[in-house]
Amino acid sequence: MARSPEIEVYRATIDDRPVLEHLLELYLYDFSDIANLHVDATGRFGYPDLPNYWEIEGRYPYLATVDRKLAGFALVRLGSVITEGLEVWDMQQFFVMRKYRHKGVGSEIARRVWRKHPGQWEVRILDNNPSALKFWANVVEQEFPTQAQPVIASVNDATYNVFQFEVQS
Repeated sequence: MARSPEIEVYRATIDDRPVLEHLLELYLYDFSDIANLHVDATGRFGYPDLPNYWEIEGRYPYLATVDRKLAGFALVRLGSVITEGLEVWDMQQFFVMRKYRHKGVGSEIARRVWRKHPGQWEVRILDNNPSALKFWANVVEQEFPTQAQPVIASVNDATYNVFQFEVQS
């Protein structure tokens, strides 16, 4: 019988910033064909918003490990991207390394991040990202079956499927 992996999700410190920068490069590479991203002259995508996760209140960077090996990250912020001024938790970015996908790791990481921030949540998925939509629909359906239907929203010329749900404390 296979043992369950040991999954840990913890808030990243400023000392973890280089690790997050590296993982963001992998994430943005995976995402580059969907969001039409390009590397700069140094060969990096870059994520200029990352310092805000230590400088602005209401932003939370998380790292995730599986059996003590880096497996992914989540960037969470307080405030809706869809409805300005709405007090909700927003899963700004979420990444699980390919090695750990389709094994329940991503679902467990998402659940653990949600539990760290009880209240109203939004998870946005670009309309042209069917694999992410399938993943999030499955996770939300498992956790919040009555709230598993996304709404469609447009922001800055992008169309999103948006899951909205409440995490109890």
